[in-house]
Amino acid sequence: MAKNKINVSKRFFRVAFIFFKIFLDFRKEYKLRKKKGYNSAQKKMEKTHQKRAEELYTIAIELGGVLIKMCQYLSTRRDIFPEPYINVLSSLQDRVPPVEFDKIKQVIDNEYRGKSFPFKEIDETPLASASLGQTHKAILKSGDVVVIKILKPEIEKIIDIDFAIFHFVFKLFSHFKIFKENDFLSLLDEFIKVTGDELNFKREVYIGRKFKVALKKYPFVTVPYVYEEYSTYKIIVMEYIDGVKITEKDKWKDKNNDPIILARRLVEIYIEQFLFLKIIHFDPHPGNIFVLENNNIALLDFGMAGEITNKMSKGIKDGLSYMLKNDYEKVLRVLFELGFIKKEKDIKKIVPIMEYFFSEVMSTINLERNSLQSVDLSPIVDDLVEIIYTQPIKLPYEWAYIGRTIGTLTGIISFLYPDFKLYDELKPYLEKFLKDRSQEIFQKLIEEAKNTFLEIVKLPKNANNFISKVEKGTLQFEIDLEEVDEKINNLGIMLTKGISFF
Repeated sequence: MAKNKINVSKRFFRVAFIFFKIFLDFRKEYKLRKKKGYNSAQKKMEKTHQKRAEELYTIAIELGGVLIKMCQYLSTRRDIFPEPYINVLSSLQDRVPPVEFDKIKQVIDNEYRGKSFPFKEIDETPLASASLGQTHKAILKSGDVVVIKILKPEIEKIIDIDFAIFHFVFKLFSHFKIFKENDFLSLLDEFIKVTGDELNFKREVYIGRKFKVALKKYPFVTVPYVYEEYSTYKIIVMEYIDGVKITEKDKWKDKNNDPIILARRLVEIYIEQFLFLKIIHFDPHPGNIFVLENNNIALLDFGMAGEITNKMSKGIKDGLSYMLKNDYEKVLRVLFELGFIKKEKDIKKIVPIMEYFFSEVMSTINLERNSLQSVDLSPIVDDLVEIIYTQPIKLPYEWAYIGRTIGTLTGIISFLYPDFKLYDELKPYLEKFLKDRSQEIFQKLIEEAKNTFLEIVKLPKNANNFISKVEKGTLQFEIDLEEVDEKINNLGIMLTKGISFF
């Protein structure tokens, strides 16, 4: 018992101390920014941040637990953490030494106590081991080959300890003026929610079932079947998929697989998630995307998944509409509603910056001509990071994970197909997206036209008649298809530029 207390104390002081040093670095940079400006402070502190990020990385690997998850989460927060942290922590893989099989077997036995034990055989050597759980291959009594995902023993205790440490440290530093703007306690609340979702195996089963049904129309996609009758709050039993990581090209290239086809299919199934399914597999790292035979793909592990809410979907649509009209104040109002801007009163202040960013910076990228690999986004990222640090802008965690997902996918697609033309590949899906929503968009255009006319103080008689006809649905007019196609092209270019940023 005493030993456990010592371990807890040691863990507390090691984690608290590294974050204490990080916050001191932040305080130093804050003072430098006040005196010498953002760019000068960033250059001055770059080596310090790099060193500290590497220290945090090492401690996370050594201690494991939810600290690895916290570091992965922090790597998505460009609005708070400097670039060295993003670069170092984003490479942190959730792989830790496995728990001994005897302890894993205890969890399995406890979960099936009083129930029929379904397994004929369980392989004691784990397939994989992560911070929260590990997986083992097994054979059911029916003869089916399966994978068991088991929540690690006592992981809830470790998580409680880590959350207590984070809360103590973040609460302490939230009292300092320079840290109030970033609201680290809210950041912790967001992280606790994300981790809670991952711990909820029943939720993962539900999400996996939803993906399996939604992606059934794609014959080249496999989502493992889940044996819900054998799954519990701490165990998931699923179909075993015999595949190869998507980045291990040497192992799958001789199985009638074409990397170009695989890249296009990967884009297709993620576009389906973003635009139509409205639920996203947030963890598309190579270990969760398997290549089978004949250009077939398997998606694994739905512990990290997020929803595109109706509010988010409407915000995307409205924001794109206002961008096409170069109405950046309305774009910023949409961003305020979505949580990107801290205070409504700051909108007008940011309008000129928005105009510069989209009109000047984004125009330097030509995705119609360039391949995905040849596009250099570093100047764009540098400009945006400076805007985030110097303006009243924040990054809601849902969008942070969306950005991380797109970034990971972009890397995989570029690996498979370096000459991938994002605009050309996305255009058909954008056309379908617009077509499926044409009636809704048309009604909105009518409302906008009506509101515009009503703003005119003195309406001519024929204008009143026009509005009346619109309201009654008796107005007849012709549509210029070439003009519509041009608008779709413009929207496609703008969307791909925005997506490529992540």
